[in-house]
Amino acid sequence: MPTRWRDDDGVTMIEMVVAMVVMMIFLGIFTGSMMLISKSEMKARAVSDTADQVNRAFLWFDKKVRYASGVSSPGSSATAFYVELSNTGGGTQVCTQVRLVLATDQLQQRSWTVSGTTYTGLTGWTPFADNITNTTTPFSVASTSTGSEAHQQLAVTLTADKTSGDTTHSASSFTLTAVNSPPPDQVGTVCQEVGRP
Repeated sequence: MPTRWRDDDGVTMIEMVVAMVVMMIFLGIFTGSMMLISKSEMKARAVSDTADQVNRAFLWFDKKVRYASGVSSPGSSATAFYVELSNTGGGTQVCTQVRLVLATDQLQQRSWTVSGTTYTGLTGWTPFADNITNTTTPFSVASTSTGSEAHQQLAVTLTADKTSGDTTHSASSFTLTAVNSPPPDQVGTVCQEVGRP
């Protein structure tokens, strides 16, 4: 008489071990895949963040430098790199000082209005880009050409880094012409009323 299986029969120990091993293999593959996806997403976010900071800085400089009537000679201290921009397009001279603070990796700006030899309305420092990690000066001034058509140019080189497991690095260099500026040899010291940091 053949053996009849009952509905409540279990599985053998070997079948249980084989099922657990197969399950552990798939679980290991799934966990590894999820970790790789998470790492890739963190890297993509870091790349996007650093590129966004460099882009924000470019847009700020594009708006301010293009209409400037003068650009000071860039300078540096132990704590910051800086440059000043003068704008007389609104009828009064408005000065904007830009600095890259080395301790915080921030680009910051402040402004004031010049009237004769005095100034008013000095604002506090306002950051406009983060994670800017230059170790050398990001600013330099040059002229577009010689003669009466020459204008000042501000060359800006920025490096942005962000660490998320690996360090992500974005860099950009651009040169903007101050179309309202006279030839560089006719520009004196601009926007030095409040001193440099």
